[in-house]
Amino acid sequence: MPRRRVLTDAQVEALLALPTAEPDLIQHYSLSPREVAVIMKRRRPHNQLGFALQLCALRFPGRLLRPGEVVPIEVAAFVAEQLDLDPGSLADYATRAPTRYDQLDALRDLFGFRSLSQPDRKELSTWLLPIALASVSGMAVASALMVELRRRGIAAPGVTVVERMVATALLRAERQVADTLSRGLTEPQRAALDALLEIRKGDSVSILAWARHSAGAPGHRSLARLIEQLKILRAIGINENRVAAVHPQRIKQLAQEGSLARSIGGCPVQGDIVQDRPARCRDAGNGRSAGRSALSPCAPDPDHRPPQ
Repeated sequence: MPRRRVLTDAQVEALLALPTAEPDLIQHYSLSPREVAVIMKRRRPHNQLGFALQLCALRFPGRLLRPGEVVPIEVAAFVAEQLDLDPGSLADYATRAPTRYDQLDALRDLFGFRSLSQPDRKELSTWLLPIALASVSGMAVASALMVELRRRGIAAPGVTVVERMVATALLRAERQVADTLSRGLTEPQRAALDALLEIRKGDSVSILAWARHSAGAPGHRSLARLIEQLKILRAIGINENRVAAVHPQRIKQLAQEGSLARSIGGCPVQGDIVQDRPARCRDAGNGRSAGRSALSPCAPDPDHRPPQ
C-alpha cells in the first residue's frame, strides 16, 4: 500500500528550505565568537565554510545539508562574510564526501546535535497527538514537529520519516475524534443514524440529505417541513455536548466532508482525490452500518506492521 501523503512537494520544499531573506539570515545564521573560533580551527577555507553552513542548516531549518545540494548564494555569502572567506570556496567542499561525514560527527560532538532515535520518535509521536487533534493541516503539524526537533537539538530525519510521523499523528487524531463522537451511542441511536442514510420514501435522496436541505421560503409549508426535519434529527437523542471535547477545527472538517463529499466505494471523495482518512461514510450497497463504521476509523495505521 502506498504511503500516506500529507504534504505536497511544495510544502516539503518550504519546510526544509534554507532561509534567504536578510532578516531570517540575521536571526538564524549569525555566528557567535565561540562558533567562529571553532569553525576556523578546521583546515582550509572550503572545510571552514562547509562546516559553518552545516552548523547553520542544523540550526534552521534543523536538518543536514544533502550531498550535492546547491546552497543559495545569499546563504553562502552571508556566512562567508562573517568568516572572511570567499563564497566560491564552497565548490571544493561539495566534492569531498569523506570530509562532510567527518564534520557531521564533529558538529554533533561540539554543539550537541544528535540523530533521531527510536525512543525520540516514540516520545515525539505522543507529543504530536495534541497538535494533530487541534489541526487538520499536515503542514501545521509538520511545522510544529520541526520546531520541536530544533528545540531538542535533534537533526531532522529524512522527508519520508517526517511525513510518516505526521501522517500517523493525524490518523491517530482522527481515530480519537471518531471514538469520542461514537463512544456511548446506544443500539437504537446507531440504528437511527443508519436510517438517515436510507433513501427517503417517495424521494430520490437520503433522509439525511433531505433533513439538511433548506426548508425554503418562509411560509406554513416550509415551517411544517422544518418542524419535521428537527423532529427526525432530535429523535435520535444525541446530546450536542458530545462535541465539546473535540477541537472546532475537527468539527469544521467533519462538517465540510459531510457537505461536500460524495460516497464512492464507501470513502469520502472531494473532487477527484480520495481522502486517505478514517471512513465516515457508507456505500449503500455494501451493507456497512453507519452507526458502527461511519464513525469508526478503518484506515491502516502508517506505523502498523503485521506480525511475521
